[in-house]
Amino acid sequence: MEKSKVSIYTFELNQGVSEEQLICASAQVDALLLRIDGFMYRSLTRIDGGQWQDIMYWNSEAARVRGNRIESSPAFDAFISLIDERTVSFQSNSIVTQVYPQMEVA
Repeated sequence: MEKSKVSIYTFELNQGVSEEQLICASAQVDALLLRIDGFMYRSLTRIDGGQWQDIMYWNSEAARVRGNRIESSPAFDAFISLIDERTVSFQSNSIVTQVYPQMEVA
């Protein structure tokens, strides 16, 4: 059985970009991700010191690759335009264990 994947992007915002702007642009990306077969869920987290993490869970590597299709969308362009590209780091990891409690949307 193919392992689930997690994609983790760590970044800082461009000067003058607000949290509200990021969240609004992120919601537009969410709408795209929800249409991709194999997308499980996404969370956007704020790290002390001004960094952010965009974490996406996929049910397979093939699903993660399908997720790259959003990179050609205007919604993705709007989201990425808020990010300081010099600060971006990326990891794609295989999930070894996971548990699914009943979750409430934040």
